[in-house]
Amino acid sequence: MRMTGRQFRRHKVDRAQEAERIINRAASDSQSVLSSGSRLFYEIQFHKDALAKSSQPRALLNKNHIDVYAQISDKIFLASSTSQNLVEFQESIRKLTVGKNKNDSAWLSAISKISVIKKKYKLTFSPNAVSAEGKIRAYLFLADVLSEEEGKQVAIDIKNRTLVETEYFVSESGAKVIYGSFARRFIDEISKEDPRNPIVRIEKSIDFFASEELPTEYDLDTVTVTDPDLDASVAVVDSGIFKHPLMSNLIVGVEDNIGDPTKEDLSHGTFVAGRIIYGNDIENQVRNLRTLNARARVLDVKVMKGGRAGTSAILKIVNNSTYENIKVFNLSLNNENDTSLISGIKSFFTRELDSIAHKYKVCIIVTAGNQQTYSSKPYPVCLTEQSSLITSPGDIVNGLSVGSLADTHSTRAMALVNEPSPFSRVGMDGQKKPDLVHFGGNCDGYGNCGGVGVKSFALNPRKISEGIGTSYAAPLVSGITAQIYAYLKSVGRESMDLTKALLLHSASYALPIGSSINPNDLRRFVGFGIPDFDRAMNCAQSSATFFYTGRIKNDEQNGETKEYKHKIKFIVPPELGTRGKMIRIRGTLVFTPLISELGHKDYILADIEANLHYRNSRGTDASAGLTNDASDHRPRWNTIKSFERTFSNSARGSYTGGEWEIWLNLTAREKADTPDYSQDYALVLTIEDVSPDVATRLDLPRIIREQYQAYVPINQRIRTRVQL
Repeated sequence: MRMTGRQFRRHKVDRAQEAERIINRAASDSQSVLSSGSRLFYEIQFHKDALAKSSQPRALLNKNHIDVYAQISDKIFLASSTSQNLVEFQESIRKLTVGKNKNDSAWLSAISKISVIKKKYKLTFSPNAVSAEGKIRAYLFLADVLSEEEGKQVAIDIKNRTLVETEYFVSESGAKVIYGSFARRFIDEISKEDPRNPIVRIEKSIDFFASEELPTEYDLDTVTVTDPDLDASVAVVDSGIFKHPLMSNLIVGVEDNIGDPTKEDLSHGTFVAGRIIYGNDIENQVRNLRTLNARARVLDVKVMKGGRAGTSAILKIVNNSTYENIKVFNLSLNNENDTSLISGIKSFFTRELDSIAHKYKVCIIVTAGNQQTYSSKPYPVCLTEQSSLITSPGDIVNGLSVGSLADTHSTRAMALVNEPSPFSRVGMDGQKKPDLVHFGGNCDGYGNCGGVGVKSFALNPRKISEGIGTSYAAPLVSGITAQIYAYLKSVGRESMDLTKALLLHSASYALPIGSSINPNDLRRFVGFGIPDFDRAMNCAQSSATFFYTGRIKNDEQNGETKEYKHKIKFIVPPELGTRGKMIRIRGTLVFTPLISELGHKDYILADIEANLHYRNSRGTDASAGLTNDASDHRPRWNTIKSFERTFSNSARGSYTGGEWEIWLNLTAREKADTPDYSQDYALVLTIEDVSPDVATRLDLPRIIREQYQAYVPINQRIRTRVQL
C-alpha cells in the first residue's frame, strides 16, 4: 500500500489505538462471561488492494506472535494472541516510522482495521425464533489455540455457570467443541463482543427429517430372492430396518443407537434399504419377474434425528473390525430448514462427514435435500429459487450428494420422465451440485405422488409402499458405489477414490424431448448425471478407458508455488492419428483432502490441478488448453475435476498418435502446507474414436490389448488385468 508519510503516521496511530481499545477492554473491571486467562481474540482486516495471497497475511501476523485461526473472507482474519503479545504488537506499531523498517511499514499499512470479533462471525443462526426461556441445542467452538486442558476447563466453567450437562470433545475435523442444550439468554450473552471470550463460533445443532411417505399398497406374491454377485455392502444410517422376510437374510448386522423400541419408526429406513438391495424396479421384479435380484447387502445403523448420533454412529462402524467390509454409508437425512450454500460456511455435521471420509477412506453418500417451492412456483422455476438450494449435509465435498429425477409421468405430474424432481434441491450457478442424480419420484403441485412415486418395501410384509424424496434417490447411488468398490477389491485394486472416480465417470444425462429446462442450468440440477455400474466397468468397442491411482507428496512445496509432481502417460494408438480421424478424451479426477476445522473460506486444504498434454501434428508436446466451460469442470479447491476435449485431424492435421500425458500438480495451504503432507488421488481416462464415418471407427480395446500391453483398458474380458 502506498502512503505519504503523513498518511502513514495517521494510519499507524489509528491501528495502535484500535489495539489499545482491545487491551483496555480486556483489562476492564467488568466480568467476562467466559475467559481463557491472558488469551485474547480479535479480528484483523486487510486493505482490499493489499496482499495478493492468503498465505501472506498469516505469515505477517505470525511474525508478531499473532495466531490466525479462521479466515472469513479474502481480507478478514480472526486471530488470537496473549495480552502481552498484543501489547508488544501495539508498541511495535507506535515505533514504526516511514524512513526505517520499510518492510514492516509496508505490511502494517496493509492492515486496515483491528477490532473485537463481530457477533455475526460468532453466531451462525438467529436465536430470535426461540423464546428467551427456550432451549437451543448448540455446538460451541473454541479457538484452536487453546490446549486440551484449557478446553475442558471452559466446558466445566459453562456447566457450573449454566447447570447444563455439557459434552467436550475434539471433532474429527480437529475443532475443540462443547455440546449442550443452552438457554437463549446464555447464547445471547456468549455471542457478545468480548475479546476475552474463547468461544469463537456458535452453531445450532441441525435436525434431520425423513422424507414423507405417501403409501400406495400392492399385494405381494411369493417371490425368489437371489444373492448379490459381489460382496457389496452399505451401512444404512437411518431410522432402522424392519426385518422384512424378503430382506432379512441380506441384513449383515444391526447397530442400535436408539435403544428404545418405543422411539423407533422403521418405515423410512426399510424403504431406503429395499432400494439399496434391489434397485428402482422392485414392483416389476415382484409382480412380473417373480424374482428379486439383490445387488448389495445392508448394515442397519439405527439413529435418531438431531444431535451427534449420525457421525458417532459412523465412527463406531469404521472403528469396528467386524465391519471392515463396510466402506459405503447412506445418509438419507434431510435438513429442510437451512440453506448453507448461501453463506458458504460448512455446518458442523458436514465438516464431520468430510473429516471422516478423509481419515477413514470411506464414501459417505447424502441427499441433496427436499424443498417445497414447487407448491408456490411453476415447474421448472421452482428449481431456480434461492429457497431451493442444497442444505447441509448436501454441500459435502469429500462425499457425494444425490438429487432426484422423475421416473414416471402422468397428466397431473409436474416433471417429465427423466427431468429433475420438482422437490429436489439444487446447487448455485456454475456448480456441479448435487454430484449425481437418480430416481426419487415425481409429484403434482399439491405434493401428491400417487402413481408417480418410487416403490420399496413397507412394514406390512405383503405390501409395497410408494413415496417420493431425494431420500429414495441416494440409496440407488449407494448400491452402485458398493458394487464398484466390491469389484475393485476382488481384483486387487481396492480404492475409494477410484470407486468414486469410476462412479462419476460413468454418469451421464440427457434432457428429455419437450423439456422446458434451460440446458445451462443442468450443472446445478443434475451434476454429473445418473451413474451406471455396467458403464463404469466396461468399454464400448470404439473406446478405451484407463484408470490410475497414486499419491502426490507435498515435499518442499510452499503456499501457491507450482511444481508438476506427476506426469501420467497414456497411449493414443497411431491408427487414431491418421487423416480424417476424430477422437474425444474425457477424464475424471477425484481426491479426498484434509479440511479445516471451522469451515470458513479456506475449507479444502489441498488441491490437485489436472492438465492435458498431447502430441500435435509436428510431433511435439502441447497443452490442450483446458477450460472451465460446459465440458470441463476444474475449479480450484474442488475435490472432483473433470474435463473433455475433442481433437480432429482435418486436411491440415492437428494431432498425432503416441504417448500423451496428464499433468497433476498439488497445492496445499494451512495445516496441509507441510513437507510431509501427501494426497492420494484417482484418475479415470477415456479415449473414444468419434470419427464422423461410424464404419471406420476402431476397435480400441483390441488394438491396445494386442499392441500396447503396458496400457490395458477396462473391458469385460480383460478388466481383471488392469495395471498402473
